[in-house]
Amino acid sequence: TRAGGFTVIPNPNLGSEAAWSYEVGGQFVLSNLLLNSALFWNDYDDLIEGDFVTKRSVSVIQFQNFNHARIRGAELEVNGSFWQRRLNFGLGYTYLDARELERRNSQTGANEKVDEPLAYRAKHLLSGNATLTLGKFSLGFDSRYVGRIQRVRVYEDDLRVSQKVTNLRVSARLNPVEITLGASNVFHYNYTQVERNLEAPRSVALTTAIAF
Repeated sequence: TRAGGFTVIPNPNLGSEAAWSYEVGGQFVLSNLLLNSALFWNDYDDLIEGDFVTKRSVSVIQFQNFNHARIRGAELEVNGSFWQRRLNFGLGYTYLDARELERRNSQTGANEKVDEPLAYRAKHLLSGNATLTLGKFSLGFDSRYVGRIQRVRVYEDDLRVSQKVTNLRVSARLNPVEITLGASNVFHYNYTQVERNLEAPRSVALTTAIAF
């Protein structure tokens, strides 16, 4: 199997993972605002993660069991509307602390205490969106920020950057037709989610929908 330019092979010795999960949250309504918040804590034993191994002198991905890991954090979400619901917006923030706490030594087979970030996790995630509707026309955007990934498993010396992506859209509802002009990654920001796999550059699309 190929994924993101890498070969993935099966692991017949893969075991099931076990986890204890705890979460507490609340929802608050303040006039035109809706707030959601949560705190979460997850302890994992035999966490299943993809890892790079060498088979026949070739690096491939194989899912492995990692001894002990912890993922904890907080989430906050705010949604609101103003001006008789002509203006709607949303904001979201997630703080993530994902740590590998115990690792099996591949040479001795002994378990060793560690305290390292889990690979491919960002600590900070921020998203926002807004839509302004005036009669038959609407204008909107959505944007997301994902902090720099602290740790990867393959190309550790490659430059890693945060993700900063903004999309714009404008639409007209001319019953029964709706026409939308959208621009993705408007600032043409170069970034990767999978190592050495560049995500989509700026693009513009015009779409038409007809309701029957």
